[in-house]
Amino acid sequence: KFYFIFGILKFCMDLLVETALIYLTGGMFSLFTSLYFIFIVLSSIFISPHSSYISASLATIGISGIAFTYFVAALDDIVLPFIAERAIYTSIIVREFAFCKAYLFAQAVAFYSVAFLSSRLAITLFRERILQEEIFQNLTDGVIVFDAQQNLVFINNNAKKILELGNSLNWVGKAATQFLHVEKHKDILKTLKSQRALAFETQIPCKESMV
Repeated sequence: KFYFIFGILKFCMDLLVETALIYLTGGMFSLFTSLYFIFIVLSSIFISPHSSYISASLATIGISGIAFTYFVAALDDIVLPFIAERAIYTSIIVREFAFCKAYLFAQAVAFYSVAFLSSRLAITLFRERILQEEIFQNLTDGVIVFDAQQNLVFINNNAKKILELGNSLNWVGKAATQFLHVEKHKDILKTLKSQRALAFETQIPCKESMV
């Protein structure tokens, strides 16, 4: 939950920074408008698939608000804050108003098209991840995955049984040294430390025999 809230706050800050950058570099004709597309795609992947539509709406509101601000400032001869050259925003009235409306409409269509495609991609990636987890979880072999920092990424139930870790505990995100015993799991710790492949055997106590 903490990471989810942190992610939302981070994306809100990114949106504000991108909007400010576009405002300072030419408004709706700025080259930095492409940052909105990256914002939409990343929000669908890291927050939720359907959040891409919210991001597209915010991007449309942002670029439309900047265009409206530029247009009013150009008509009423207002000096916009933080923009030294009036030519940056007076250039908007050089083009016909109908062209500006069509341009904003095309931008909005592009934003929502990217939102749709990125949401479908995020849903597909999520389903594939769930499918892979289900496959690994139901393997008869024990599967344990660590990242480069030796933090646990995935472990299936059979691996928990083999290592005698207990199925009720969640070790994901923990360092290997936090849940692996120095003596009992020394072969695994040795493998992680050496970062080389190592084959070894272990025994699993059962009710009637030893496997």
